[in-house]
Amino acid sequence: MTETSSKTHWWIDLFLLVGFLAAFYVNLTGVSMHQWLGLAITILALVHLILHWDWVKAVFTRLFVKSSARARVYLLLDVLIMLGAAVMFETGLVISTWFNLDLSNYADWLDIHVYSSVIALGITVLKLGLHWRWIVSVAKKLFGKRAVIPVARPLQPVVVPVLVNQKSVDRRHFLMLMGAISGVSVLAATNVLSKVNAVQSASSTQLVASDPLAETTSPTATPPSSTAVTTSPAATAAAAPQAQGVTTSQGCTVRCPRGCSYPGHCRRYTDGNNNGRCDLGECL
Repeated sequence: MTETSSKTHWWIDLFLLVGFLAAFYVNLTGVSMHQWLGLAITILALVHLILHWDWVKAVFTRLFVKSSARARVYLLLDVLIMLGAAVMFETGLVISTWFNLDLSNYADWLDIHVYSSVIALGITVLKLGLHWRWIVSVAKKLFGKRAVIPVARPLQPVVVPVLVNQKSVDRRHFLMLMGAISGVSVLAATNVLSKVNAVQSASSTQLVASDPLAETTSPTATPPSSTAVTTSPAATAAAAPQAQGVTTSQGCTVRCPRGCSYPGHCRRYTDGNNNGRCDLGECL
C-alpha cells in the first residue's frame, strides 16, 4: 500500500467513524438527518470494502491454508461489521419515514436496529484497537512536521539523540487513542440506549393508562369506594376534546396531544423546524 493510498484510507475510515458515532445522537441530528447519515455511512462502508477487496480475496483464497491467524481475525471482524451494517441499513429502511410503513411490531424493528448498531460499534472499536499502530503512524504523516532538507553547511557539532523506551511511547499512544475512541463510543451507545428505554417506558405507561381494565385487573389497584362519584356534563364536555387530541389543557389546538420529543413507536413523527419536538404536537 502506497503512502497516498494509506492516507486516503485513513480519511475514509475517519469520516466513517465520525458519521457512525454522530448517528447515535438522533436527538441532535433529527430523524431526517439521521436517515441521510445512515445512507452516507452505508455508501462509505461499501467504498471501504471496494478499496480493500484485493486483500479480502487474498485472505479468502488462503483462509485455511497459508493465511495467518491475525489475518483471519481481521477478516472475521470485517465480516461481522459488514453484517451489522447490512442489518442496520435494512431495519433503518423499514422503520424510516421515507416509506412510512404501517408496522404492528415497530418496537421490535427499532430494537433490532439499535442493538445491532451498538454491537457493530463495539466490534469497530475492537478493530481500531488492533490497527492502532497503522492509525497512529498515518496520523503522524498527515499532521506531523515535514522534514526539511538541510542545506550544505560547514561541519558543526550535532546533538546525538538519546534512545527512548519505544515500548512506553507505543503504550502511551495506544492508551490515548483507545481511551478517546472508547469514551466517545460508550457515550454514544449510552445515549441511544437511554432514549430507547425512555420511549419504551413511556409507551408502556400510555398503554396501561389507556386500558379501561387496568384499574380492575391490577393487584395493587385501590378498591372502589362505596361512595358514588358523579361527573358533571360540563366536566365531561371539557375532557372530550382533550381525549380526541384536538385541544390541550392550556387551550392550544394541536393535531396530536402526545407532544413527542423522540419518534419512539409513532410512525407520524416529523420535525420540520428541527426543534426536537414533533410538529403534530405543536400549536396550530
